[in-house]
Amino acid sequence: MLSVPTEPKPQSGAELYLDLLKKILTRALIAKRLERHTVNPRSAKTQMIHGLNRVARGFGLEAVRLTQTGPENYLESGHEASSRSEDAETMLGTKQFDHA
Repeated sequence: MLSVPTEPKPQSGAELYLDLLKKILTRALIAKRLERHTVNPRSAKTQMIHGLNRVARGFGLEAVRLTQTGPENYLESGHEASSRSEDAETMLGTKQFDHA
């Protein structure tokens, strides 16, 4: 698991609760060093893997791409940090929640 810091540091009980919600919604609370990503058919190589996945799904399998991730990937939106978990409840980063 990664330790994803948030700024400003929560002080009160209400701030701690909101910080916890930010980390849950962005999946920063359960951030891992490697995140699983679906292989999209953009290049010839990934089209081949995408075709393989169509066959593999019949056996309950799927080829995926593992991407290195770090705490900094959870600060910005998912569109800015391509190594974030793709199935999080929101694509906002923890910084965007501070301005909401």
